Amino acid sequence: MNGDKMVEQEDSIVVIADVHAIGQDAVRVDFSDKTSHTFYSGWLRDSCRSEKCFPLSISNRTVRDYEAESATYLGCRPSLEEKEGLPVLKIDWCDGHKSTFDSAWLRCWADVGQGSPGASTTNRTPWGSDLEVPVFDAKVVENDPNELERFLMTLYQQPGAAVLKGLETGEGGKPMQAGCKRFVEDNIGLLHNMMAGLPVWEISTKGGLDDQSLDYSRRPLNKHTDQCHYNTTPPMGWFMQVAQGSGGTAITDTVRCWELLTAREKEVLLSMKGIFGNRRQFGYTDKDSSFVLPFVELDDHGELFYVRHTTSKFGPFLNSSSSSNIAEEMAVWRRWNSILQDHAHDVVVHLTKGDVLCLNNHRVMHGRSVVTGDRIVHGCYASQTVLENRMRLIMQAKLPPSCDDLALMLPTRNLIAFCQKQFGWHKGRQ
Repeated sequence: MNGDKMVEQEDSIVVIADVHAIGQDAVRVDFSDKTSHTFYSGWLRDSCRSEKCFPLSISNRTVRDYEAESATYLGCRPSLEEKEGLPVLKIDWCDGHKSTFDSAWLRCWADVGQGSPGASTTNRTPWGSDLEVPVFDAKVVENDPNELERFLMTLYQQPGAAVLKGLETGEGGKPMQAGCKRFVEDNIGLLHNMMAGLPVWEISTKGGLDDQSLDYSRRPLNKHTDQCHYNTTPPMGWFMQVAQGSGGTAITDTVRCWELLTAREKEVLLSMKGIFGNRRQFGYTDKDSSFVLPFVELDDHGELFYVRHTTSKFGPFLNSSSSSNIAEEMAVWRRWNSILQDHAHDVVVHLTKGDVLCLNNHRVMHGRSVVTGDRIVHGCYASQTVLENRMRLIMQAKLPPSCDDLALMLPTRNLIAFCQKQFGWHKGRQ
């Protein structure tokens, strides 16, 4: 198609001259300044400026990118239309949704839109038993935006574990007074509710070594990632504060463990799902699938991003009764579990009263050694979207004032790419 007539109307500014579909997942836009830029359909859909996705009345983005099905990114049909005398890019999506983008907006964000689909922002490297877990002063984090940014990136990206010191504690039986709860609410965002909608949990090891509940006994507890029975979505941010006593917590990097599997073992494990949580306790039938989840998930670049693992709170494998490959699946599961539970990979974090262990629950496993004496811990969670949104607001403050209205509606991963390119944000960090 040809947009020369539109260009002639506005020869003093850069406008869209022509648009072309590139396969099913990208659009090339030619501008009147003789430049061409490729915009991936996933980025365009996430950045839709329609009234449904970005109502001007509230100047905020209402459709979250993680809720959109990836299939809607494919089969986009681009065309060039005129709006108020200026050319605009119109996209007809395969699910019936329509998006329009004006020339000035597209040209402004051209460099970001050219990023590959689903650009990974994790930038994570494996670590082992020699890791020195970063320690933060809670008061400094709360009063210094740069230190809060560093803390969040430590939790979200690398190494996925940190210790906070200097917070007030809640007394036994009063977890709602826990300092970790206040810290997360004041500095990160809404808490991720657990079973029965409770925002904070308390675990007391007064039960002794013979107590039948592993959670409330003094016995060792295998390393695991926490699940959430309330809405089946394991939270990313995990915060545990010692309210009474002391003890050691072993943590393990699943990224390091993943590297020890063979290519075939990874392939098999990626195909497996488990039933997480005691479903009958909450009134679910055996046919209910709300607790059926993959053991591991990869990010858009094929890197390990998400691990669900617990040896005490998952049911049978989903495909164990019908799979013809059950023997291999069980063998892979046993090897994966043996690697995760191998103490050679452990970092033991010693905590005293008031200390808060903060973990990326999608990546870092935690477990307990034998507790001597009484110990009470309080804990809470923050979801992935809450953590990402908090980092997004921090990055937005670094943008020029003229970009604020644009920054409000962009997905987190695109803001990260923009800040890296324009301002060198967290450049060179691990």
